[in-house]
Amino acid sequence: MKRIVEKPTDKLLIEITLTLIDEHRGVRGVTLREITRKAGCKHTNVYNYFESFEELLWSSLAEVVNQNMEFTNQRMCECIEQEKLLIKFTESQIEFAASHPGLYQFMWVESLSGTPPAAVRKVIHSPYLHFFELMKKTIAIDICDREIQQIADIIHGYMHGEICKLINGRYFGKTKESYSQYIVENVIRIFSSLIPKNQNINGGQVK
Repeated sequence: MKRIVEKPTDKLLIEITLTLIDEHRGVRGVTLREITRKAGCKHTNVYNYFESFEELLWSSLAEVVNQNMEFTNQRMCECIEQEKLLIKFTESQIEFAASHPGLYQFMWVESLSGTPPAAVRKVIHSPYLHFFELMKKTIAIDICDREIQQIADIIHGYMHGEICKLINGRYFGKTKESYSQYIVENVIRIFSSLIPKNQNINGGQVK
């Protein structure tokens, strides 16, 4: 497999693919012919850079994961209080999803055919590794990595599931803004219930 983004033409095809996915709010309806039409080339030219349409989609997924990671890191750098890192992380995911609902669904919901190439698989696993390290920083007591991973799994699953509900309007009795805050508060509540009783998030505790 070629590198994820090797030449300007590769990058252009990936950028157009992601733009269309965001516009369509997912992969459904995005075709190779539409991508190449916007790129100004024949659809057969894609195979000079990607072995298949599926490889283009997997490479596009890797690219949007990198974009999300960069966005998250920028927002996290704004947080100088370590005990509030989890709050800032959750807010950054909500903000990214609200700005790019199609790309967010592509990252966390859409099913792609085939198996991701090794280079892509490494990239798409990186957000979870980043979240695991965040959990290690937030949990300021000595517990084993296995326990941290269990906590991270629960919170990570809840957070992204709720954000998917948010961007698809599957919430009731609340505004979008109040439901966003509800997600943040519940992430803290779940975190507080999972860690040992003598550990908490200062400034983020839900009583």
